[in-house]
Amino acid sequence: MNDDSGDVSEIPAAVVTGRRVALALLLLATLATAVLVLVLLDAWATRPPTL
Repeated sequence: MNDDSGDVSEIPAAVVTGRRVALALLLLATLATAVLVLVLLDAWATRPPTL
C-alpha cells in the first residue's frame, strides 16, 4: 500500500531542483534589493545641497 503516502523519496528530482533554483533566485533578488537600497540611501545622503 504505497499509493501516495507522502514519502520524501517519491518527490521527483526535477521538482526538488526547481525548488532549489527558485529559492536561490529569491535569495539573490533579496540581496540585490538590499544592496540597491543601501546604494540609493548613500547617494541620497551624500547629494549636493540644493538651496
